[in-house]
Amino acid sequence: MTQKPERSVSSEAKKLTDDAKRIKQIIGDEKNTVRVEAVRDTEGKMNVLIGAFKGNGNQVIDYADVDQMSKNKSSLTAGSIAIHETKEAYEGLVNPTVLRAKELGRSIESQFSFAHPEALKYENIYRSNQNLPKNLGNGDNPFGNRQISILLPRILRFSPTIKGDG
Repeated sequence: MTQKPERSVSSEAKKLTDDAKRIKQIIGDEKNTVRVEAVRDTEGKMNVLIGAFKGNGNQVIDYADVDQMSKNKSSLTAGSIAIHETKEAYEGLVNPTVLRAKELGRSIESQFSFAHPEALKYENIYRSNQNLPKNLGNGDNPFGNRQISILLPRILRFSPTIKGDG
């Protein structure tokens, strides 16, 4: 009886797509540790809408939102979100522009603005491999109003109360 050779992640590297290779590189980086906190905040108390960049390699993914998107057949998938949020957290540790912004005392939003485009790049490689539309990530909604309507109850919870004049 012949035994099959043992398979490992490194022996599979030639078969990996670019997005998967990048995730493998992030996992294998012994100098930079990414921490992705997975939560299921069904009540919206954490004010996280799908994911949140916390800086310094820290990220939060709210699987209550991911589940809601999946349940409603959204083109935002658990895989695309996981790749995006992991890469974004990693950029918070290694991207020279993010590190410079941090050094200059720039806000977390400013740091995010430099990490986010790289996360989109690898998310879109994944999305292309899955025959999904690109995430433009520029404030436009490339997926149509369906995406917004799925999460509208959560979005409204995060918005401050607006008082009218009369």
